Amino acid sequence: MNIVIDNYTTTEDTQPLYFNNSLLSLGYNTRLFESKKESLYDVFDKHRPDVYITHAYRITNDLLHYIVNNQAKIDVLVNVQGMNKENINNLSETFKNNNIISSFFFLNTENSNIPSIRDRNIINICSAADTNLLNQKNTIKYKIDKAIILYNKESIKQYDGPYHNISMLDSMKDVVDIVLPELMLAPLYSCYNEVIFRDFNGYLPQAFFDAIMFGCKVYFDIDNDETKNQLENMISKILKPEATLNFNDQNKLQDFTNLRAFVIEKHTNNNRTKTLLSNIRTKK
Repeated sequence: MNIVIDNYTTTEDTQPLYFNNSLLSLGYNTRLFESKKESLYDVFDKHRPDVYITHAYRITNDLLHYIVNNQAKIDVLVNVQGMNKENINNLSETFKNNNIISSFFFLNTENSNIPSIRDRNIINICSAADTNLLNQKNTIKYKIDKAIILYNKESIKQYDGPYHNISMLDSMKDVVDIVLPELMLAPLYSCYNEVIFRDFNGYLPQAFFDAIMFGCKVYFDIDNDETKNQLENMISKILKPEATLNFNDQNKLQDFTNLRAFVIEKHTNNNRTKTLLSNIRTKK
């Protein structure tokens, strides 16, 4: 099976990179490319993909024209994270009207958050720890108690003891201590004892899994009670910790040995890639 992957990596997520690495390790012929810099026509003509993996925001008329004009039987798998139901439905209709094959669209969220779209299979491929990041060399050596992960300015608060406010968003660079993409940030997690997430956008981000994989105590500190309960339930379903990960709970988890082992066994890039492969209907 020939697989072409558009590099839709974001500052928060390395999903296309770890799909590519995992597929290569499984013996698939894959090609990772930059659709914003390379010609889709040239890449497709050369590599003749059976499967194309991309994000909905990166779908262009070039893709539609190539498949329609060449009558190409390419299974287009689309990450629709961040899109609303109306936009997902419109994309589904576009695929249907142009006879574009797509085994499924997928989201990074927990199953209960998946919208129902008529005639469209949408599955959950939850975020994961990227084991490839363990090979990244960390030349910066320090030890600080807490890393506070922030996605908006309103979530900034004071903590006891030494800590760094950290974000992956460039828009936060003037209000936090460190701004780095997850690809570069993950190796720094080992410099902290605790990693505390102050925001929650409806799903567990890759950074949450990465920080556990790197051996940190990982907690959330959410002010809104409804959001806090939603996150607590999601963590309970996905990670099944022995105790709560609520930073403010006196009985919060202290020994992350078992949880780290569980993440490495069940919630890494290799697990997610196998989920992706198992849902493809057009296997060759």
